Amino acid sequence: MVQKFLTQLENLAFKFQYRYMKPKITRERVGRHYAFFHPRPTGKIVLDAYSRRTRTILVTGVFDILHSEHKKFCAPLKTWAAVYWLASKPMPA
Repeated sequence: MVQKFLTQLENLAFKFQYRYMKPKITRERVGRHYAFFHPRPTGKIVLDAYSRRTRTILVTGVFDILHSEHKKFCAPLKTWAAVYWLASKPMPA
């Protein structure tokens, strides 16, 4: 009984508050259970971050042995892709 009364009171308060704020609302999205004050394309942001993390880079060439210069060359790849592959061929004799 008390819960039903409080729910009706909350609905009434929301209606009054929403009617008062309606002329002032610009880009905000407001509902009974949510309020987004600065809406943004969250789906696009998440997909962009996902694509950056799942990008694969393939580095090929003729490497003799893995030494410090190779490591310096490959270090920036960690920021550009989550996975990178090194494909090497043996040195020609």
